[in-house]
Amino acid sequence: MFILLFRSIKLELDELAQFIEETAESLKRKQDEINQQYEHAVAGSEDDSEAAMYYSDDLIRYHKSFPLYAFNSLLVTQHGFIENYLREVCRLYERFSFSNVGWAISTDRTSTKPKITLNLLQKYIL
Repeated sequence: MFILLFRSIKLELDELAQFIEETAESLKRKQDEINQQYEHAVAGSEDDSEAAMYYSDDLIRYHKSFPLYAFNSLLVTQHGFIENYLREVCRLYERFSFSNVGWAISTDRTSTKPKITLNLLQKYIL
């Protein structure tokens, strides 16, 4: 069971890494394209203020705004992915009794079961 979960995690991490790489490459290509257009426009004129004004929105968009939006979103995606699988691993450990976490507090004084409940764990960790 854990081997299948591990393979699933690895597959999804590989896909996420590929997506991040493709996003970065696409953004880099667009940045290079805008830079070349700007440099070409500046090279043909003595006054670069007009070209700077024309390309300023695109330069800001592709060098500041888009990377910020893209990579912050990807960071949140990675966090959610890790959190989801961490919960799944904890659930499987409890389900197959590999962990003592999750047993209810027993009123039986002779019980040797731990006093940690799943609700308490979820409240502070999950």
